[in-house]
Amino acid sequence: MFQRDYILRLIEQMSQFIGTVVFKLKQERKFEEALDEMDGMLHRLSLPNGKVLRTISVEDVLQMLEKDGQTETEKIGAIASILKEQADIFDRMGNEEGAWAASVKSLHYHLVWHRLAGRLDPYPDINSLYRTLSEYVLPSRITEEMALYYERIGRYELSENLWYELCKKNDPDALNKAKQFYERLLCLDDALLESANLPRAEVEEGLEDIHERIQASFGG
Repeated sequence: MFQRDYILRLIEQMSQFIGTVVFKLKQERKFEEALDEMDGMLHRLSLPNGKVLRTISVEDVLQMLEKDGQTETEKIGAIASILKEQADIFDRMGNEEGAWAASVKSLHYHLVWHRLAGRLDPYPDINSLYRTLSEYVLPSRITEEMALYYERIGRYELSENLWYELCKKNDPDALNKAKQFYERLLCLDDALLESANLPRAEVEEGLEDIHERIQASFGG
């Protein structure tokens, strides 16, 4: 409990620091100094620096943050916030590649944090990052997390659109997850589905299509 309280205090201090010191450094165009300051914050949280976080997989970091079967969700949120700030700095520096890498990883961490924290509300940073990256083809793992996010916040029609994209190549894993998505929707009230612009008839039609694709993929 003491350790978690300590981490939460550090994260609160980090948020204040980003809003004051880092903001001031960005305004003064001291970009490298701002990046160094954020690496310092990551170090205080016993996390890898920004360059490492932009390079290694999210799954590897999640393993690092797992203790006694529990994931340190607060640190995932901290990583997501810092990478978003780094993306903004790289963008101001004209470093398109760095801005893209930081934005993609930030979106991924935000989505994982939202899921593991049990959030059901729309989250502005996720929406803004996804809009920023709308011109790019995102890794399928992030698209899947985005589909799950839309489902959690009740935007079932948007979730369905992403599952449709993921299933275009008839990947067995994607097809199975899309099948589970439609099955979850069929457990919901008709009024809720109607309000999300995805009536039950369309859900049943989508599930039937997935069943046919699964059968075709396995030659049956």
